[in-house]
Amino acid sequence: MEKHTPDSLAEELKRCQLIADQAKDDPACEAAWAENRRRFFTYTPASGPKNPTPAPAKNTDR
Repeated sequence: MEKHTPDSLAEELKRCQLIADQAKDDPACEAAWAENRRRFFTYTPASGPKNPTPAPAKNTDR
């Protein structure tokens, strides 16, 4: 399976949209849709520090 960059995936999805009904029988469109679903449904946590500093305790002396 070919690895899609964001731009190449978008171009392939656009091509599949343009060929309409013929796209359902096109293996490249099937692969592009599968990759698009994988990217959409895959959870990737936001990048940040691995061990964030804990927030200071709240002051309850009010």
